[in-house]
Amino acid sequence: MSDKGIIQNRARKRQIADFSGLRFGNITPTDIDGFIDFQDKVFIWFEMKHTSAAEIPQGQRMALERVCDASQKAGKDCYVFLAEHSADDADQDINAAIAVVVRYRHAGQWHEPKDETTIRSAIDTVLKKNDLGYAAAAKRCSCCGLPYPGKWIGHECELCYWANKAWES
Repeated sequence: MSDKGIIQNRARKRQIADFSGLRFGNITPTDIDGFIDFQDKVFIWFEMKHTSAAEIPQGQRMALERVCDASQKAGKDCYVFLAEHSADDADQDINAAIAVVVRYRHAGQWHEPKDETTIRSAIDTVLKKNDLGYAAAAKRCSCCGLPYPGKWIGHECELCYWANKAWES
């Protein structure tokens, strides 16, 4: 049995998929960072970029828009979240749950969040809106208050634990 959501084979995950043989005129494949299907009712797509990265490439943006809009027309509640992370070290894991949403697509429109929100918080909001019970199960850190699916040290998420340790020294 595997731990869902945890990378099972880091060596394989580090391999880069070469799409160079899949060019069709000016059309090439794109990769998507994440997709979650909640009971065939709500579809969530997300893409993360480093805070210093340029905008999402046009082809990738169009692919996400089209799949979201088509899903919406087919009766699914669908969202695309574009988020930023600040993991500077390329060998450092990116915690997708705490990446900050900078824009999202829903019902054929792009929107900017009113307040700073993480991917996890945004998904929790969508699940609550759709009366799906997954959001309530998220364990929240006693320090920062954010839901955190990673390693816990006492009642703090691992990020707060190490940040507080650094602050104490």
